[in-house]
Amino acid sequence: MLAILKTLSRPVKQAILMALDVVLVPVSLLVSLAVAAGRVPSVSVIQQEWLAFGILTIASGFLSILLGLPRVQLKSYELSALGLSAALGAVLAGMLAGLIMLGYSHVQVGTPVILALMYSVFSAASRMILLQILIAIYRHDTPSKRVLIYGAGMTGIQLAMALKAHAEVRVIGFLDDNPSLQGMTVAGLTVFPGRRIESLIESHHIERVLLAMPSLSMPRQAQIARRVGKHGVEVHALPSFAQLIGEQQIVTKLAPV
Repeated sequence: MLAILKTLSRPVKQAILMALDVVLVPVSLLVSLAVAAGRVPSVSVIQQEWLAFGILTIASGFLSILLGLPRVQLKSYELSALGLSAALGAVLAGMLAGLIMLGYSHVQVGTPVILALMYSVFSAASRMILLQILIAIYRHDTPSKRVLIYGAGMTGIQLAMALKAHAEVRVIGFLDDNPSLQGMTVAGLTVFPGRRIESLIESHHIERVLLAMPSLSMPRQAQIARRVGKHGVEVHALPSFAQLIGEQQIVTKLAPV
């Protein structure tokens, strides 16, 4: 089953995403009816709104293709793609409002607004869940290198986000000497105190430490490298953003200390 999911062609993946956009419409409309009325809609209410369900569901398929939502990769579904989902939800809400004004739908007046919100939330949440499932599938068969990122600043965050697309790398968390950052969750990862580096290497079987602090002096980098080298762990450093300008991706700029 896992092998089949990994070998799906791009058109099949797009068809699945479009089907997801279509299925979410009746689900969102049912939830909107329940929220607007304050109770679960009865079968008679659902039957009464069959026209709204049918028109909105069919329209969502065409709108999804028109907006290009199925072509947006799951790993690239961020703010701009979320805007497309919100736009689709807004158009569906406008269509429902039109059906209400024409007398073809008898839902409460505030239902279209709730529909737009519900559809946007469900669309984003479903794609995030699918992304996590795909990441888990790829990591199931791919040996991953467990790493820690030293530095929870902007450079470290950018590096962590870049590494999320690499199934062969698993970022365990951040290390930082700044007390105000320690214990926080940054980019979905916990920030640990720098002094815990040895214990984290042992407990999480870390294979590499990535230094994402370009301002860190070379003597300090060498000190960290010697400190973790005793455990057989490699230390790689990322240069400053000024040095990153070029055609290569951020991950390819990592160099051994």
